[in-house]
Amino acid sequence: MRRPTFNLAVGTAGIVTCAVIVALGVAAESLVGVPFGLPDPPIVAVLGVILYGIMANVCYTAGWISELVIRRAWPGEAEAFATLSFSLGLVFSVILTVIPVIVIGPSVIVGIGLKLAGVGGNE
Repeated sequence: MRRPTFNLAVGTAGIVTCAVIVALGVAAESLVGVPFGLPDPPIVAVLGVILYGIMANVCYTAGWISELVIRRAWPGEAEAFATLSFSLGLVFSVILTVIPVIVIGPSVIVGIGLKLAGVGGNE
């Protein structure tokens, strides 16, 4: 019952992350001729997204398995645990999903600035 909410939130964050990274790479290539932030070869990005999706599902599944264990061991605490673990898992999953933008975004912007200023690299 919680899966659609999780998939929608994490999927939306993933789409936004991919779009921002591609936009930064395209902007860098058009401004300075170097696609900062885009992997070479591009298949690395595709493989990364697939691996991320597999691991996100493994983690989600571990969450509901732990919830089943808690329901059996401490039935009175199960609902509170379920709500808290889902909420924290969702927040951390969305943060994990946007980390590439947080890490690569500033790097690309600095790289573009340095390249435009003529600092470093092959001219």
